[in-house]
Formats: sequence, C-alpha cells, structure tokens
Amino acid sequence: MAGFPGINLTESPMSGVNRVVKEIEDKLLSLLFLIGVSPLMLAIALAIKLTSRGPVLYCQQRITWNGARFTMLKFRSMPMDAEAGTGPVWGQTNELRATPLGRFLRRWSLD
Repeated sequence: MAGFPGINLTESPMSGVNRVVKEIEDKLLSLLFLIGVSPLMLAIALAIKLTSRGPVLYCQQRITWNGARFTMLKFRSMPMDAEAGTGPVWGQTNELRATPLGRFLRRWSLD
C-alpha cells in the first residue's frame, strides 16, 4: 500500500504436511500447558467453592471480531446475584461487588 510492505493476516501459508505438523504442535503444547497449570486451577476452584456459595465458573456469551458467538468461562469472582440489578457491566478497577477472593484473583489476573 502506497509503497509500504504489508502483511495479509487473513491468509495462511500453512498447507499440506505443514498444516498437520502445526496442528499437532499446537495441541501438544496446549496439553502440556494445561497439565502445568491444572494444580493452580484446582486450588482456585476449591477456594471459590469453600468461600462462597454457587458455581465455581461464570459463563457468558461473547462475540469475536468477526461476529461469531462463543461461551466464555471464567472463575467466579463476584457473588451469585451481583448482576441482578445492573445486568452484565464492565468491571471497574476497584470493583466493590467482587468477593475478597475475587479481588485477589482479579488483581493477579487469575480469574
């Protein structure tokens, strides 16, 4: 564009064997990462269950950049009825609705 080089982010050079190898690599690395963080995730889930009533996970519908919907799962950091009066709203830096454990999880981006 106008003499400047550009990168097309909508096309992939992966095809054939390269695509298969990349897919296997992605899945293997994801599995290793999940195995590594699973003790931390289990500890967070137990802490949430022991400190507040309700489910451990919070589910919400989100929309991707191309308009597709997906269900997002997060560790619950607020009481069950926190959105009863307001509905879903963006969280604030000093969120008053968060539980004490939830504030800790949010501070360290563990939610």
